[in-house]
Amino acid sequence: MGVWSGILVFGGGASFVLGLVHFLAARRSGLGRVSAWLGALGLATAAKALSEALLYQAASPADYGLAMKAQLGLSIAWAGALIGFVDAYVGGLPRLRRAAWGAVIAALVVNLAMPHGLVFSSVDSLRGARLPWGEVISIGGGEIASTRWLLDAAGLVLAAFCAGACLRAFRTKTRAEASALSAACAVILLMGLGHAWLVDLGAVDLPYLVTPAVFVFVGGFSAGLAREVRERERLSDEVGLARRRWTALLMDLELVVAMTDLEGRLELVNPELRRLVGGAEGDHLGRPLAELVPPEARAELEVARAAATRGERGAALQIKQSAPIGGERALLWSALCLRDATERCSGLLWVAFDVTERQRAAEARDAALAEARELRERLEREVLCLREEARDEQLTDELVGASEAMARVRRAILRVAPTHATVVVLGETGVGKELVARAIHEASQRRGGPFVRLNCAAVPLSLFESELFGHRKGAFTDARVDRTGRFELADGGTLFLDEVGELPLEAQAKLLRALQTGEFERVGSSRPLRADVRVVAATHRDLEAEVAAGRFREDLYFRLNVVPLLVPPLRERTEDVPLLVEHFVPRLAARCGARVPEVAGATLRELEGYDWPGNVRELLNVLERAVVLGGDGPLRLAERLQPRDRVAAKPSAGPGTSGELGRLDDVIREHIRAVVEQAGGRISGPAGAAQLLGLNPSTLRGRMRKLGLLPERAR
Repeated sequence: MGVWSGILVFGGGASFVLGLVHFLAARRSGLGRVSAWLGALGLATAAKALSEALLYQAASPADYGLAMKAQLGLSIAWAGALIGFVDAYVGGLPRLRRAAWGAVIAALVVNLAMPHGLVFSSVDSLRGARLPWGEVISIGGGEIASTRWLLDAAGLVLAAFCAGACLRAFRTKTRAEASALSAACAVILLMGLGHAWLVDLGAVDLPYLVTPAVFVFVGGFSAGLAREVRERERLSDEVGLARRRWTALLMDLELVVAMTDLEGRLELVNPELRRLVGGAEGDHLGRPLAELVPPEARAELEVARAAATRGERGAALQIKQSAPIGGERALLWSALCLRDATERCSGLLWVAFDVTERQRAAEARDAALAEARELRERLEREVLCLREEARDEQLTDELVGASEAMARVRRAILRVAPTHATVVVLGETGVGKELVARAIHEASQRRGGPFVRLNCAAVPLSLFESELFGHRKGAFTDARVDRTGRFELADGGTLFLDEVGELPLEAQAKLLRALQTGEFERVGSSRPLRADVRVVAATHRDLEAEVAAGRFREDLYFRLNVVPLLVPPLRERTEDVPLLVEHFVPRLAARCGARVPEVAGATLRELEGYDWPGNVRELLNVLERAVVLGGDGPLRLAERLQPRDRVAAKPSAGPGTSGELGRLDDVIREHIRAVVEQAGGRISGPAGAAQLLGLNPSTLRGRMRKLGLLPERAR
């Protein structure tokens, strides 16, 4: 055996030993697939080297032809092992991998089909070739086969695959690993295949260097893989130690911890989870985690598991869990993907925080905030009511008058105030019905509570229920916040319903229910509320006539009309005019920043001689106008008051009748008609009916339209 054959035999033996070692270590090295393919590459290299040694020792053309076919087949098999190893080491490149495997398989099939393999169609001669150091090897000669190009094509595809794998290695592996692979592939392609093509072209002399290049490839990667295996074993020991410590830590944590596989089956359960769901150690292993949570939460848990398996970080999932001890608990679950050495998700870590106490504290905090918000809202509403009352406040804070009519009113107030009876205050517009209602409140046992006023005529029907009873947020389009109604604000005090006779029938029904039961519901809420409220109503209408006409509910009338209290108009107590003037003038002057004028006797007589259809409110307006426009002398009126027919002081029951009191609307209608006729049909402007009545022209027109008195050509 010559030197070259010895090198091939020795290298083949070494490759065989390395191949066996890698095959045996494939299961325990942690690099099973890579190690197995490297073992296959070592065994293929050994077979290729030994067949090449036999080829060079052939004694006849026939022997050379058979040895050549066997050597080509083993070389192609070695190329397949190389493809498998590079693919396992780098991964990816599916198209190039399929092309390389296709080329190798095609070459192997054709080589088996041809009598002498891919290179020769026949071997006719055998000659001896002398190597540079003097050794002689056998080289056959004959007709070149037409399939020789398939061997070259397979070599080019193999070269392309190796080049692509090296480029991918620089992106996915460390620089040292990528450089080692690139260098090994370069040795195979340049030293091996490239040199073989040069020998075939006659550019260089024998021997072929393909097999020694393969020895370098296998030996180099075997050494590197051995170092990597030792490093992995060291890291595996460290990981095992860390895992044992980590598992012990999980078992001691006061957190609910579980580990599952990718399908959600439990692999580890810590004592905290067992305490929560019950059962002994090992009872839950292998079961799906979803079986430990309530059925209604399993779909969400499955969504969280699928997201964690894909490597996504989803939001924490809150689940209410019934525990054997401690009742229902609120758990906040989250899942984390556990990755292996290849960065693939190999399992899931589930951690749950018991947020029951935190949730209870949050609920208590929210309840306290809601209560504080409700109290603040109520205070704001009370302040709003006070502001509204301040804007509408009359310049008197007590009932002024020494007449017998006012004395009767005071006595009635003192009798009814200590009771809880509902009072309806009757009287014309401007007589001071709200003042009487306030006096009833201040003389009652409820004087320490709120006095809440609601002008029923000023609230639209669509908002009446919300204004009276309040509403919840979102009850209707503009309900942006919760609102407390006037009925609830008046709890413990008095609710004054001004102009209750103006209420539409639908609103009357809702008011009646609250007065009968003391219970009400906010708009948008089904929770009944109670309020201890005394109701004092006021109206200028004849409620009995309204009931007869079907415009006012009879049951509500009887509910309100427990104690009727009639406030006399100013024309029936003209002796109180001087007292009212004496009471109002100083206050008006102080409000206007003017001096307090004296009241001339002629002015006082003129005031006493007027019938005051607008009652005390009209008197207040006349005095304020006189104070504002008056000079430095005594108080004089801005314009002369027109005397009225004193018959109007005792209105009749209707047109053409006398001696009995008539309906209030009939009295007002006749009075307005007389004033308009006196003003020559003029409503606005100087000496117009509105100025004579002390009313706003728009207000007078609206009232005339309501009473059917609006002239066709009113100016």
